[in-house]
Order: sequence, then structure tokens, then C-alpha cells
Amino acid sequence: PHGILLGAIAPYCGNTLVRQSLEGHSHIIMLEEYGYFNDDLYSVCIRLSEEKSEDILSAFWTLYEKEAGADVIPYYFPDIERFDHKMEELLRISDYFTSQELFVMFHVAYEAMHGREKLNLGDIVIYWEPHQWNPEMVREWAYWLGSTEVNGFTLSMVRNQYIRAGSVMRSFTELSWRALNNCMYGWDMQQVRVYEYWNEWTVKFEEFKCKPKETLLLFCEWLGIPFNDALMETTMHRKKAFYGEITGFEIKPAYNLYEEYFTVFDRMRICLTARSYQKKYGYPYENCLDFSRQELQEMFLKDFHWEKISGATEGKDEESIWKQQKIIRYLLWLARFAEIMEIEIVEKY
Repeated sequence: PHGILLGAIAPYCGNTLVRQSLEGHSHIIMLEEYGYFNDDLYSVCIRLSEEKSEDILSAFWTLYEKEAGADVIPYYFPDIERFDHKMEELLRISDYFTSQELFVMFHVAYEAMHGREKLNLGDIVIYWEPHQWNPEMVREWAYWLGSTEVNGFTLSMVRNQYIRAGSVMRSFTELSWRALNNCMYGWDMQQVRVYEYWNEWTVKFEEFKCKPKETLLLFCEWLGIPFNDALMETTMHRKKAFYGEITGFEIKPAYNLYEEYFTVFDRMRICLTARSYQKKYGYPYENCLDFSRQELQEMFLKDFHWEKISGATEGKDEESIWKQQKIIRYLLWLARFAEIMEIEIVEKY
């Protein structure tokens, strides 16, 4: 293919928006549904590369039924016969295939299953975003897929963390610390690795929402493909797609403060724990060095607004409070360390 584009996007930072925008571009292909096939494709390709070509397809379906369940196959593979036919055609080319070749072949067969067989792979970019994976892990797959013969790209999308926290809360059926952990506890010290033949571009969720055409024009120039007006619509299998009740580039998600869950004080506390991230990408942040350790402890002993409205404060025991404080104390230590040592704290899920 012309290129491989990795989506290193943390949950609730525009994953679905990006997929549904890119889906309609004639030079971009992807596995359009999240699920076992898309999310575990690395593991699948690695294992199948040990098989002879004549055994790969049957081994694939055995893996799929065992690890994902036979009941979900009709949803993800509406035309198994067409998918198998294309894979069989490709598998006749050689006796063995590398995991990287299988990665490409699966995408080609998937497109054929949906009636899109006439592909000039030299013009095609394969977009792969394994959902719910640590963005740093996704970046590591550049080491697997990197080649001097293929252009390598990584798209990173970032989002204001206290707005992202509200989006997380809204998506969970029960308001809980488990939901908030997605935003407050996703930080650690880690060295970001850079791979040869691979380029990364970071875009803000808010810019993508509010200036889609300007952003997508730059995006296509970066990939080396022509701009297509189909990028301005959100689709799935070429049909209009929604995220909840939202479609296209409605801007409310970019500025919604989710005041039903968080007060100004709550947002300030999130800005303290996510300081390194917020500062790096130009979002509001607070420096914990401006407060004493006692002041910080007193801040985080106070309940969040979402705790009060959900009844989560009732029956709070000392052990659960201690566990929360232990994690928050570590995050604040990281923030202080990063400020003093002038290092970067990265996302780690």
C-alpha cells in the first residue's frame, strides 16, 4: 500500500469521529467495526504467519470462533463467502506469508466482502486503530509494520481532559471512580520511542470538530493523498453514521463542560492531576507546586459533584478513601516531579 496509518487515540478523544470521517475517502481503507478482528489483528496475524497458506483461512475461523464467539460472526462478516473467496485468491500467491502481508491481505479481503474489489493498493492508505489500546502500545506497532517500502504514519488526537472526563461519565451507566479513572489515573513516566520511516501528527479534538476542512486538508497533504469531500461527512459502510445522537462535525462535544457532573472546583482538580498533558497541548492546567501538600490533601478529600448526585458518598469506608488518596497522591507526585525535572509525563492505560 501507499501507506499505513496507525490511530494512537485514547478512548473518548474522537476515535469514532476520525473513523467515520475517513471511511468515505476512496484512498483509505479500514476494518470499519470495532471488535475482535480489528482490535486483535496483531495477535491474529502473528499466529497465522506460522501456518502454511493452505491452512491459514481455516485456522483464522477457528481462532475467531474460539476467542470472539461464533454468534458474532454474521454481524462482522455479512458475506463470508465473498471474504473467503478473496482470501483464497490471495493465499494462492505463496506457500507462506509474513504477519505484515497478512495484515494487508485481511484488509483487501474485507473491502472485497463489501463490494470494493478494484483497489490500486499503490494509492491506498490502510487505517488501523485498535480500540481501547494504550496509545503508546499502538505506537509500538510501527516497529512491526515499518518498512522502507511503505509510508508509515501515526495519528494522535488529544482532548481537554476535564471535558473528556464528562464524556466518559456520560457513557457509563453508573457514575463511579472506575469511570473517572479513565482520565485522572492514565499517566505515568514512559519514554516515547520514535521509529524510522514513521511520521506522527497530533491534532486537537476541538480543532478537528471546529475547523474540519482546514484540518483535513492538512491531513491529506501529510498523507500524500488528494482531499475528498466525503471526509466532511461521518459514515459507516457509506451510510450516514451517528455517535449517540451526534453526526458530522457538531461542535457541542468540543465545549460541553458537563456541569451536571463537575463543578469548577472539580475541573480544577482534574487540571492538577493531568497537568503535564494539559500544559503540553495548550489546555488549561494547574501547577501543584503552587499549593502545599496539606492544601492538596484537603482539596482531594472533598467529594466530587458526581459523587454527591449519585449517592456514591454514602457508605464510603476508610479503605476505599485510602485507595483513592493513594492513587491521587502518586499522580500529584508525578506532576511535581515533572515540573521540577522538566520531563514529560505520557498517557498510559
